[in-house]
Amino acid sequence: MGFQVQFGAGANQGAGWQGDSHGSGQVLLYDANGNPAVLTSGTQVASNQGYVGVAGVDGGIIARALRVSEYSTLQVTSGQQLFQDAFEGSTVNAFWTQSTSTLTIAQATGVLTLNNAAATTLNTYAIITSQRQYPKYPRQPLFCRFRGNITAAPAANHTFVEMGIGAPATNTAVINNGAFWRMKSDGTLNVVISYNGTEQITQVLAQGGFSTTSYYYFDVIVDDDFVRFIMSDSNGVPIVDKQVSISLTVPYQWAVSHLPSFARVYVDGTGGGTAVQLKLSAHQVQLLDALNNMPWPHQAAYALRSANLSPTAYTATPSAFTAAPSTITPANGTAGANSLGGEYAFGVAVAAETAGSLFAWQIPSPYSFVLTGIGISAPVTSTAISTTGIPFIEWVLGTQGTTNTLSTANAKLEGLGIVHVASSATAAQGTIWTQAGGTSLWVPQTPRVCLPGTFIHIAVKCLGATAVTTAGVMRGVVGVDGYFL
Repeated sequence: MGFQVQFGAGANQGAGWQGDSHGSGQVLLYDANGNPAVLTSGTQVASNQGYVGVAGVDGGIIARALRVSEYSTLQVTSGQQLFQDAFEGSTVNAFWTQSTSTLTIAQATGVLTLNNAAATTLNTYAIITSQRQYPKYPRQPLFCRFRGNITAAPAANHTFVEMGIGAPATNTAVINNGAFWRMKSDGTLNVVISYNGTEQITQVLAQGGFSTTSYYYFDVIVDDDFVRFIMSDSNGVPIVDKQVSISLTVPYQWAVSHLPSFARVYVDGTGGGTAVQLKLSAHQVQLLDALNNMPWPHQAAYALRSANLSPTAYTATPSAFTAAPSTITPANGTAGANSLGGEYAFGVAVAAETAGSLFAWQIPSPYSFVLTGIGISAPVTSTAISTTGIPFIEWVLGTQGTTNTLSTANAKLEGLGIVHVASSATAAQGTIWTQAGGTSLWVPQTPRVCLPGTFIHIAVKCLGATAVTTAGVMRGVVGVDGYFL
């Protein structure tokens, strides 16, 4: 809610100040003795009071009031990240469920477009809905932001555009529960609070009230007893700043405890009109005023940025576990699998001081990977071996590699402190190699940061055998932990 406060006395007398209270509708002022006074929206300070406004400058453009609680305490906690999507690449984030009928969804060059083909077919739709369901906890506002461009808003276009919190179904007009923006078919922009199928609709902009070539931030902030809707341009200047109180007859914000975020474009059944697209370039969801000590790796996991999922292709990073892994001979420099861990297989080789890469995986740009741990199962003899001398293997990690071939990757190598030893020089099928002291888990106190475009190698050095009669095959599994930034 935007408002103006007039400062009284001295040089500040009569000065205008635009404030942003993030829903509290209050400004915190101090007199010369340091005593606070809380003013509600629209209050004018008397000229003889001499209060000094406390504010900060946002980007050198807008002076914003400090956000205070209902008890006038300053809000100092940061938002708890629940999800973020920059719509990178051509693959829609696996976080989203897509639902379409005739209208299409496409993603390219940092923009996801609903109704990409600009259709006007009756009773059609394109929807993305987050798979994650977000909670609304007491006294912790739920913040949802989309950055988007609505490409047309003429009257009688018969197309609706919506985004915010909720779970729409097909082209059904009413969304049972939620809080969201809606551009109606008459070109007006509205905000909606919905409880158990009953919508509370407030018009905030008339038809033609915003540019159809500009991207805006569309914010929805759900508090305990109101929802605040802010539409602002790239300079942070609000076009709309509307706070809508939840009706006193409504039991709670919604009739459910969790809801997803969504965006929808649909055409009603009354006629064609002008095609409208919704182009999204950023999305995030946060809990405000939440201090639950959730570590960043957990927050990254909520946003599908954990080690087991590629942050760009949204495919599994470990090997598929659907076919036998390629068997490598350690020291030959060839990666057994282009994956971030999974199943491995190697044949015993004559002792050599050159490591052979079982796995080589490239970090997808522009992300970095924070490697926090590796777990390695002891090899199991899949086919029998016969050697001169008892073989053993040392496990090696290589980071910042330039290629997927360890011998030419110039990777930064380090030992994991994990060594496995064959039970004898002639191990039968099913024999488990033993752990030579320590543990099969590598959990460094300082994580390893792997930069965009570089390769992670997980490799072994095969030692101990002076001759090999039957190389056999050793099988096992490697698990990698970490998250993408």
